[in-house]
Parts: sequence; structure tokens; C-alpha cells
Amino acid sequence: MGLLIQSLSFAIIKFMRETIKKFNGMVVGYIEDKGDRLVATNFSGIVLGYYYKSRDVTTDFSGRVLAYGNILSALIWNQR
Repeated sequence: MGLLIQSLSFAIIKFMRETIKKFNGMVVGYIEDKGDRLVATNFSGIVLGYYYKSRDVTTDFSGRVLAYGNILSALIWNQR
């Protein structure tokens, strides 16, 4: 009688975070990869908008479509 060894594989999901800085090194915001979407936040962590990869569309924090394509860095730079 043989011993059956099963190999289990687990997917490890690692969220990537890109820091957006001014020329002097001051952090102005972040873009985080959450798998199906990217999330733009300001320095304080307030969500500015989302980029949905499958739809190729950028929305603001409330879900209003702002542009087709990824303009999250513009949201961070143009925040008030």
C-alpha cells in the first residue's frame, strides 16, 4: 500500500503600493494595487479615486466616471 502525498498550493496575494512624492521628497499620496482595481489616496489616507483594470476606467471616490484609462496620478497631483 503506497502513501499518497498531495501537494497543496496557495496563492499569496501581495498588494503593491506606489508612493507619489514631490521633488523635495514630500509624500503627496499613494497608489495601491488591490487586484482588480487601483486605489489613489492622499497623504492622509483619504480615497481620491479608483481605476478599474477590467473596464479601463477611472472614477472618483463616489463612483462618478472621470476618464477612460488610468489618471490616478492626476487625481493625487490636482487634489485641493
